[in-house]
Amino acid sequence: MSTLWMGDLDSYMDEQFVRAAFASAGHAVISVKIIINKITGGPAGYCFVDFPSSKNAENALNTLNGVPVPGTNPAKRFKLNWASYGKETQPQGPEFSIFVGDLTPDVDDSTLLNFFRDRYPSCKAAKVVIDSSGMSRGYGFVRFSTENEQKRSMIEMQGARGCGSKAVRVSVATPKK
Repeated sequence: MSTLWMGDLDSYMDEQFVRAAFASAGHAVISVKIIINKITGGPAGYCFVDFPSSKNAENALNTLNGVPVPGTNPAKRFKLNWASYGKETQPQGPEFSIFVGDLTPDVDDSTLLNFFRDRYPSCKAAKVVIDSSGMSRGYGFVRFSTENEQKRSMIEMQGARGCGSKAVRVSVATPKK
């Protein structure tokens, strides 16, 4: 799969704007498809971005997700995920999440992901929670595909350093109701 979903678009963010934002961050795209709201006729606030290869798409996802979008004022951050439109989605299987606190403002999604992925191969996603102004709220969540690595990480990563300038604290994530 070489297509990403990009959300949280403002109405002025057209195909040319999105293409330029990826290009200025060093990522070539093949096409951008802005989705139109069928009722209002205006932009629906998201688009699909096609890349030359799945490796290019994965690289963009891992390096840009949560990073400020060039040319936005007030600052907006890239909100990216794998596209799943019009395709049968495979069941992902169980996921095991942890809460990560005491994150410094310089920690973004990719920093948090790489910090855990270096030690735990089943680490599949990380998300730093941001406020309405795009600033980090100082905590995030990390998802694993195996319960064993989730449990190990809660022991081994408690007070760990190397992700920002403070030691992190970890606990089991409470699922949304």
